[in-house]
Amino acid sequence: MVDRADAAWMDGNITGVLLMDSKAAFPSVANGRLVNGMKAKHIDGDISRWTKSFLSERTVEMIIKGNAMMRHPVEAGVPQGSPGSPIVFAIYTSGLIKWVEEYVSAEGLSFVDDLGWVATGSNVNQVVTKLEECAAKSIEWASQRGLQYDTAKTEAALFTRRRGYKKHLEPTLTAKIRVGDGFIRFNKQATRWLGVWMDTRLTFKEHHNRCMKTARGDKARLRTLTKTYGVVPESVRAVQIACVQAVTLYGSEVWWDPKDVGRRENLQLLLNGQARSILGALPTTPRGALMRQAGLSPVPVILDSRQQRFTTRLANSCSNKLQELHQKPASGAPICRAVKKEHNHGRTTEGMNWPAPGEEPVVRTIILDDDTAAKRAAQRWAREKEAKVGAGVWMWWTDGSR
Repeated sequence: MVDRADAAWMDGNITGVLLMDSKAAFPSVANGRLVNGMKAKHIDGDISRWTKSFLSERTVEMIIKGNAMMRHPVEAGVPQGSPGSPIVFAIYTSGLIKWVEEYVSAEGLSFVDDLGWVATGSNVNQVVTKLEECAAKSIEWASQRGLQYDTAKTEAALFTRRRGYKKHLEPTLTAKIRVGDGFIRFNKQATRWLGVWMDTRLTFKEHHNRCMKTARGDKARLRTLTKTYGVVPESVRAVQIACVQAVTLYGSEVWWDPKDVGRRENLQLLLNGQARSILGALPTTPRGALMRQAGLSPVPVILDSRQQRFTTRLANSCSNKLQELHQKPASGAPICRAVKKEHNHGRTTEGMNWPAPGEEPVVRTIILDDDTAAKRAAQRWAREKEAKVGAGVWMWWTDGSR
């Protein structure tokens, strides 16, 4: 979505998105139509039969104030909470985006039951018209398969970087998008989709500020607990990384730019506080020694590593759209610049299992243009590591996937 919006800005256009949410998504799946659709897509017969068995002979039981009611058979829907259910639902709705894109000049993005339509145009009227057509076609497709979209949860956002956008944005946001029997207006504030807050100019400042606020609160509560109960440093470090860093860095792959000094310093101050919580060190402790002894990596290293892992997933994705984005990003957004750099110049990655900060990787992949030189380098590295790592197997793939 960021790539498409930034590419539209480069052409002098604006971008609008319509975010739709399926109503009672999992319970609305028609099991027979799902299995027949899998066969039509030539999905392996064992998987189709497993899915049919997975959805058969299911019952539901209600318990009210400790009293169990009579069990009733369930003939439709996929179970909530099962790791297989999102995959099955994605297969069930896989034809929607391709079908709508044949009629409308827009692009669809989806994650399980969250659907987003991205439309570009020279003015707001063009964007609104395309999004209305996307909504109408989506509802038409869904009604034929027993699905519905929740209008109350439908949102719309407009992305623009035109000069004077603040002056002209207010009347622009009053534009209405017809979705079913209702109308949706563009959000005036940042829009949250898949946990990421997107502002009008896609600076992600709102997202960063919200993540930092949540992380600071979590860090303060954890510090109180660890000081009270005397948790060992190793456990404090693990909890700080899992509960604070994970919240702080969520979505950072999209906005991280080495030129962004302000956010980098904010994150580094947060990590300094984490290091002091782990070690119980004084505020005057030098930052280098503090981070090293706490086993934490500097912020640029962490952010670069996250972007690198993101580009690796794009390269190895089976989705045609993601492979296209990896090979030919259309815009100059920070994440797209990182993708272009990785794709054009190769990369040095630290294996399939990415090590925790401070740990030495067991496997390292180095991309070289010359196959003979790459083979010699691999053999030399294997001999050097064998004494320390022990007997093992090394695999080198020329596309850099592992």
